[in-house]
Amino acid sequence: MNKPTLFALVVGIVTMISCGSSQNVNGGWNAQLLNPDGSTAFTFFADLKQSGGTVSVSNFGPGPTGTIASCFGTSGLNETAGFSGGHFAMTVSTLFPAPTNNTFTLQGTQNSNGSITGTWTSSGQPSCAATGNFSMTGVPPV
Repeated sequence: MNKPTLFALVVGIVTMISCGSSQNVNGGWNAQLLNPDGSTAFTFFADLKQSGGTVSVSNFGPGPTGTIASCFGTSGLNETAGFSGGHFAMTVSTLFPAPTNNTFTLQGTQNSNGSITGTWTSSGQPSCAATGNFSMTGVPPV
Protein backbone atom coordinates (compact mmCIF):
# COMPACT_ATOMS: atom_id res chain seq x y z
CA MET A 1 0.00 0.00 0.00
CA ASN A 2 1.46 3.38 -0.95
CA LYS A 3 1.79 6.23 1.56
CA PRO A 4 -1.05 8.45 0.24
CA THR A 5 -3.50 5.53 0.31
CA LEU A 6 -2.43 4.54 3.81
CA PHE A 7 -2.73 8.14 4.98
CA ALA A 8 -6.26 8.44 3.54
CA LEU A 9 -7.28 5.18 5.21
CA VAL A 10 -5.94 6.28 8.61
CA VAL A 11 -7.66 9.69 8.32
CA GLY A 12 -10.95 7.98 7.47
CA ILE A 13 -10.75 5.62 10.44
CA VAL A 14 -9.80 8.41 12.87
CA THR A 15 -12.68 10.55 11.59
CA MET A 16 -15.18 7.74 12.09
CA ILE A 17 -13.93 7.07 15.62
CA SER A 18 -13.77 10.72 16.68
CA CYS A 19 -17.13 11.71 15.20
CA GLY A 20 -18.92 8.56 16.22
CA SER A 21 -21.39 6.87 14.01
CA SER A 22 -25.12 6.93 14.09
CA GLN A 23 -27.73 4.70 12.60
CA ASN A 24 -30.99 5.94 11.19
CA VAL A 25 -34.11 5.76 13.32
CA ASN A 26 -36.47 4.22 10.77
CA GLY A 27 -38.91 1.71 12.24
CA GLY A 28 -41.01 1.07 15.30
CA TRP A 29 -39.84 2.27 18.73
CA ASN A 30 -40.90 1.61 22.32
CA ALA A 31 -40.14 4.37 24.81
CA GLN A 32 -40.14 4.51 28.58
CA LEU A 33 -39.98 7.81 30.45
CA LEU A 34 -38.84 7.49 34.05
CA ASN A 35 -39.35 9.82 37.00
CA PRO A 36 -36.29 10.76 39.09
CA ASP A 37 -37.27 8.03 41.62
CA GLY A 38 -37.17 5.39 38.84
CA SER A 39 -40.94 4.92 38.60
CA THR A 40 -42.61 4.99 35.19
CA ALA A 41 -43.92 8.38 34.12
CA PHE A 42 -45.08 7.43 30.62
CA THR A 43 -44.63 4.82 27.91
CA PHE A 44 -45.39 4.99 24.21
CA PHE A 45 -44.88 3.32 20.85
CA ALA A 46 -44.22 5.23 17.63
CA ASP A 47 -43.19 4.51 14.07
CA LEU A 48 -40.39 6.83 12.96
CA LYS A 49 -39.28 7.56 9.40
CA GLN A 50 -36.15 9.62 8.88
CA SER A 51 -35.50 11.84 5.88
CA GLY A 52 -32.28 13.76 6.40
CA GLY A 53 -32.51 15.43 9.82
CA THR A 54 -36.32 15.39 9.86
CA VAL A 55 -38.20 12.49 11.39
CA SER A 56 -41.89 11.89 10.73
CA VAL A 57 -43.84 10.26 13.54
CA SER A 58 -46.83 8.00 12.92
CA ASN A 59 -48.86 5.43 14.84
CA PHE A 60 -48.08 7.18 18.12
CA GLY A 61 -49.62 5.06 20.85
CA PRO A 62 -49.41 6.18 24.47
CA GLY A 63 -49.26 3.48 27.10
CA PRO A 64 -51.99 3.28 29.76
CA THR A 65 -49.75 3.48 32.83
CA GLY A 66 -47.47 6.06 34.39
CA THR A 67 -47.72 9.19 36.47
CA ILE A 68 -48.36 11.47 33.46
CA ALA A 69 -50.18 8.97 31.21
CA SER A 70 -53.51 10.76 31.66
CA CYS A 71 -51.93 13.96 30.31
CA PHE A 72 -51.50 12.52 26.82
CA GLY A 73 -54.61 10.73 25.58
CA THR A 74 -54.78 8.81 22.34
CA SER A 75 -56.35 11.55 20.24
CA GLY A 76 -55.54 15.14 19.50
CA LEU A 77 -51.73 14.97 19.64
CA ASN A 78 -49.07 16.66 17.53
CA GLU A 79 -45.72 14.85 17.26
CA THR A 80 -42.50 16.27 15.78
CA ALA A 81 -38.99 14.82 15.82
CA GLY A 82 -35.50 15.26 14.45
CA PHE A 83 -32.32 13.21 14.30
CA SER A 84 -28.88 14.45 13.27
CA GLY A 85 -25.38 13.29 14.10
CA GLY A 86 -26.64 10.77 16.64
CA HIS A 87 -28.71 13.40 18.52
CA PHE A 88 -32.45 12.81 18.78
CA ALA A 89 -35.18 15.27 19.74
CA MET A 90 -38.94 14.73 19.91
CA THR A 91 -41.86 16.86 21.07
CA VAL A 92 -45.43 15.71 21.65
CA SER A 93 -48.19 18.22 22.39
CA THR A 94 -51.88 17.92 23.08
CA LEU A 95 -54.28 19.89 20.89
CA PHE A 96 -56.81 20.98 23.49
CA PRO A 97 -59.21 23.79 22.61
CA ALA A 98 -58.17 25.28 25.98
CA PRO A 99 -55.36 27.83 26.44
CA THR A 100 -53.03 25.35 28.19
CA ASN A 101 -51.79 22.29 26.32
CA ASN A 102 -49.55 19.55 27.70
CA THR A 103 -46.17 19.03 26.06
CA PHE A 104 -43.31 16.62 26.60
CA THR A 105 -39.90 16.94 25.00
CA LEU A 106 -37.20 14.28 24.64
CA GLN A 107 -33.52 15.15 24.12
CA GLY A 108 -31.21 12.19 23.67
CA THR A 109 -28.34 10.45 21.96
CA GLN A 110 -28.26 7.23 20.01
CA ASN A 111 -26.03 4.63 21.67
CA SER A 112 -23.75 2.16 19.90
CA ASN A 113 -26.41 -0.56 20.24
CA GLY A 114 -28.94 1.65 18.43
CA SER A 115 -31.05 2.53 21.48
CA ILE A 116 -31.66 6.17 22.37
CA THR A 117 -31.30 7.54 25.90
CA GLY A 118 -31.51 11.00 27.37
CA THR A 119 -33.67 13.38 29.37
CA TRP A 120 -37.29 14.45 29.10
CA THR A 121 -39.40 17.25 30.45
CA SER A 122 -43.16 17.73 30.52
CA SER A 123 -45.14 20.92 31.02
CA GLY A 124 -48.69 22.23 30.75
CA GLN A 125 -51.36 21.56 33.33
CA PRO A 126 -49.87 21.50 36.88
CA SER A 127 -50.34 17.73 37.33
CA CYS A 128 -48.49 17.12 34.06
CA ALA A 129 -45.26 18.98 34.88
CA ALA A 130 -42.40 16.54 35.39
CA THR A 131 -38.87 15.63 34.31
CA GLY A 132 -36.60 12.60 34.20
CA ASN A 133 -34.65 10.20 31.98
CA PHE A 134 -35.90 8.12 29.06
CA SER A 135 -34.87 5.19 26.92
CA MET A 136 -36.12 4.13 23.50
CA THR A 137 -35.51 0.79 21.84
CA GLY A 138 -36.21 -0.19 18.28
CA VAL A 139 -38.73 -2.93 17.67
CA PRO A 140 -37.40 -5.62 15.30
CA PRO A 141 -39.46 -5.94 12.10
CA VAL A 142 -41.84 -8.88 11.99
